[in-house]
Formats: sequence, structure tokens, C-alpha cells
Amino acid sequence: MALMDIALFHKGYFGYVDGRMRYLDGMETYIQGQDSDFWAVFEAEEQLRHFSYEMEDLAALWYKSPAENVLEIALHQFLDDGDALEMVRIARMHGHVELYVVHDEVDEGFPEAAYIDVGGIS
Repeated sequence: MALMDIALFHKGYFGYVDGRMRYLDGMETYIQGQDSDFWAVFEAEEQLRHFSYEMEDLAALWYKSPAENVLEIALHQFLDDGDALEMVRIARMHGHVELYVVHDEVDEGFPEAAYIDVGGIS
């Protein structure tokens, strides 16, 4: 059994500060000891339920390597188990993977940032 760690960013939104995309006004929760042999979309959904999130209430999930800092380039949408395998690879290489929650409700002060197109996937 191989374990992986996940830096979960939630309760925030994507927006721009000084021309750079950031995850704003959110929380970071570090999840340790996730069994990477069983990491999949349904396991991510189960982890999010621990934070009282249901997938139908979320707009999207995005992930990236902690080694990459430019969000517009580094973010990948978490859609399927192929993405789950990539997340495991990233965690093995860098100690953890970053997972970002985009909530369905849009902050009225910055509505375009919740659904911003990064990496050509919308």
C-alpha cells in the first residue's frame, strides 16, 4: 500500500491579484495518508463528503503539482480516473498533490473567476 498526501483548497474561488491567478478567500486542508492504490474519482467524492460537499453542488475540481506556480498553465481539471492516476504520479514525485474545489455559487464581486478557462478545458 502506497500512501499519498493531498493539499485540499476549498471554500474559495479563482481570481486575479496583481495580474496573477490565485485561489482567494479559501482554506487549505492537508489530507495525509490517502491510499494511492485506491485513489479514483469516487474516492475523491468520498473525501469531499467529509467536508459536507456533494459533487452536484460543486462546479469543478482542479489539480496541479506543487512544483508549478502559474495556475493558468498548471491546473488540470479532475474529470476521470486517468486524472486520478496523474494525481498519484504527482504526489509520488513531489510529496503531495494540490486539489482545488470550485463551488457552484459564484461570488458576485468576481463572477467570471469561478468558471475561468484554464488549459483549454471548460
